[in-house]
Amino acid sequence: VMANIAAIRIENTRLAEVEQAEKLHAKELEHAALIQRSMLPGVFPPFPHRKDFALHAVMVPAREIGGDLFDFFLLDEDHLAFAVGDVSGKGAPAALFMAMTRTLLRATVQLKEPPSNCFNYMNATLGEQNTSCMYVTLFYGVLNTRTVEIQFGNAGHNPAYVVSLDGSVRTLKQKSGPMLGVWEGISYQTLTDQIAPGDHIVLYTDGVTEAIDKNGEFFSEERLEQFLAANASTKTPEQLVVDLHAALQDFATGVPQADDVTVLSLLHQN
Repeated sequence: VMANIAAIRIENTRLAEVEQAEKLHAKELEHAALIQRSMLPGVFPPFPHRKDFALHAVMVPAREIGGDLFDFFLLDEDHLAFAVGDVSGKGAPAALFMAMTRTLLRATVQLKEPPSNCFNYMNATLGEQNTSCMYVTLFYGVLNTRTVEIQFGNAGHNPAYVVSLDGSVRTLKQKSGPMLGVWEGISYQTLTDQIAPGDHIVLYTDGVTEAIDKNGEFFSEERLEQFLAANASTKTPEQLVVDLHAALQDFATGVPQADDVTVLSLLHQN
């Protein structure tokens, strides 16, 4: 009897310790999620004094913390930089690599170098002592708000969409090179395109197109393009992003989110 009582007390103590460790781990993840969210822009509209463009973005992680990133900032009065990226893997390692990527991007683009030079530097830096073999796909663009020209680089990321008011949807299919952080010595290219006033530029991560419904079907590029064409007349980037997330939730009802989902929409209004 004494032995049984002692065994029960030992087991109860062990379970209490496990519970305490789980609570501590959950608290640490909660703090990590707060730190990650604070690294991403969170005030919208971000440039209320600007009437020539508007933008909105949302990142919904599959876990407490994720590996997706988005960012945007004015390089000067006439040039708006914007980016969306996706780190390989999930959880804390992906979040750390994401933080490193965003810091490198911010530090590099402030020099007002073209996307190709930014990618060359980021690829070399991320590749140094990359024992984890992680990588990031990244779309980085700079919009000239006067000429409506885009300079951009796409390092292995999903192609951006340009959505016009008449419902036409086209992709910026060109790639500057492969994902960042894997192959040293890669020389990336800067690409250019021209949009029209009223066009939306839509960036996203593969958590959008690879969302799965209860039948195991992907949301797919085709459904995304159909959604964008049907919502081409949406007046604000915020509404477009919100409606797309709602469409994804309806599509994947009853299926747990398997990957981070990030969407950024940029509208030129003049």
